[in-house]
Amino acid sequence: MMKLIKTFKLISVLAVLITAISCSEDEPSVVRSAQCGEFVVLSTSGYNGTPSSSFSILEAELVEDCLTLTVSASGCSGNTWQGTIYAADYEIVNAEVVFDARLDVVNIEACTAVPSTEMVFDVSSLQVSGENSVMISIDGWNADLVYSY
Repeated sequence: MMKLIKTFKLISVLAVLITAISCSEDEPSVVRSAQCGEFVVLSTSGYNGTPSSSFSILEAELVEDCLTLTVSASGCSGNTWQGTIYAADYEIVNAEVVFDARLDVVNIEACTAVPSTEMVFDVSSLQVSGENSVMISIDGWNADLVYSY
């Protein structure tokens, strides 16, 4: 019985070591804090599958891990709108890490007014191991945003 317990312990230690060794340093690291709201979803298929929407991005501000977008569209108040940002896998452009991102807004309001609302997203999921900043290029916004961490 003691031999069986020692064998089980040895197998457990080996499994932990193999798991630790097999992790690649080249893979992007993902920090999960959600201190700002919904996370940016890192999904190339989500990015490619997000249609061009009938809204405008009026303002984009990045402060620490929080991306705040002011969005305008036809609707009643904007209070019921739900937003998701999808980011495609990053590319290296001119020695900079760049994420292309697209906002998807679900707007079921049937009014003719054109309100605006703020949407806040946690961009910490875009941190790349070995880098201290990345560029975020949001479809519909006129300038790239530098996310430093």
